[in-house]
Formats: sequence, structure tokens, C-alpha cells
Amino acid sequence: MNAVIIERILVLAYIAIGFLMIGLGIPLMRGKIKRNLYYGVRTPKTLASDEHWYPINAVGGKYLALSGLVWIFGSLIAAALPFFLPLGVGAICFYLSFAIIPFIAMAFMISPTLKFERSFQPK
Repeated sequence: MNAVIIERILVLAYIAIGFLMIGLGIPLMRGKIKRNLYYGVRTPKTLASDEHWYPINAVGGKYLALSGLVWIFGSLIAAALPFFLPLGVGAICFYLSFAIIPFIAMAFMISPTLKFERSFQPK
């Protein structure tokens, strides 16, 4: 197979992974997922009560969906700028996710105007 075709298939696969991450994050953000052992942010505290499960998973779902957006845009950037492709689309998306998400989290922790909902009620 031609190397360009393989690279394009990889870009499409990483875009699909980004959409999957967004699709998995939205139900967590909206409070649609009940406590379980398979899906969501699973810590002893979140598994112990709904009081902790829903707000923590709402935040985790936001970051998961945001990571999906980063994967999609990273894949599109890698496809548009061919000098990035030798690095690998997956590596670019992976590093972008871990470079951007912590700074957004810190902004929410530091800024008094950017607050997550404290009283989250499941729908």
C-alpha cells in the first residue's frame, strides 16, 4: 500500500477515536450514567455514593470530550501539515491532549469566575 494512503487511514482512525471520546464524555457530563464498575471515573469515593459520583463524572466527562476535540483537531493539523506526519498522528494527538488539558484544569482551579457546578443533580 502507498504510504500516503496508510497515513490518511491513520488520520481517519484518530478522528474516529476523537469522536468516540466525545461520545463517551457526553453521557458522563449530563449525569446519565449511574454508578457502575465499568464506565466513568471510578474511585472508592465515587463508587461509595451518588453524591460524589455525579459531580466528579461530570467534570471527567467534560475533560474526556475536550480530549476528543483535541484528538480531532490534532489529526486534522497533522493531515494538513505533512511535515508533522513523520512524528505520527497518534503521538501528536497524545501529546496535545496531555499538554492542553492540565492547563485548562488549572485555569478552573485558580480562577474564581470559572467554576464547575457544585450542586449537580442527575437527570
